[in-house]
Amino acid sequence: MLQPKSHSTLLRANQDGGGISSLPDWSCPPPGQQDKLQGLRKAWSDWLAAKHVPLRLRKHVQAGSEEPLFTPAEITELRSLASAWFASQGVQDVSWEIPEFQPYALAALQHLATVLDDPDTSLWPCLLEGVPTGIDANIPKSNVFIPVQHDRQELVENLHICAGNWKQAEEQPELLAELVQKEESEGWIFSMPDLA
Repeated sequence: MLQPKSHSTLLRANQDGGGISSLPDWSCPPPGQQDKLQGLRKAWSDWLAAKHVPLRLRKHVQAGSEEPLFTPAEITELRSLASAWFASQGVQDVSWEIPEFQPYALAALQHLATVLDDPDTSLWPCLLEGVPTGIDANIPKSNVFIPVQHDRQELVENLHICAGNWKQAEEQPELLAELVQKEESEGWIFSMPDLA
């Protein structure tokens, strides 16, 4: 685990992969940027300290526990703090419902993105409706990466059509069946009827 920064330590940030608008270290907001998460960060930090979560997390990791770190009651408390913060930002009635086949409360995350003026305005509708594959319609631009101009002919020439299975899948069918069964039992995939 990383050691906590002291107050005298200079800011340090690794690029977090969030695109051109992403600023990974908000311990000191960049000039001209409003720290919209300050209230939520303080509420959650106070709550985490009161519940001794950093110590619990350390024990949890050291024990190799696969149990959730937070109880359902604690999750409700954290959601309540987040809902109060959302209300202070003008967002009422945040839904914490988790859609089928999704691991996240996408409606709440969409509200968060809106409050934070996230430039990736197409992400949440895509996740809620189903991510387009680019076959029937174009995949919407994310607005978070610097656009790259490509010669369309070059793209077509580099397109590869998969004509077979993954090599290890062919060589180890028992392992493949085991991995697919595990994914299905954990709810990551499900069997579809034949489309033919």
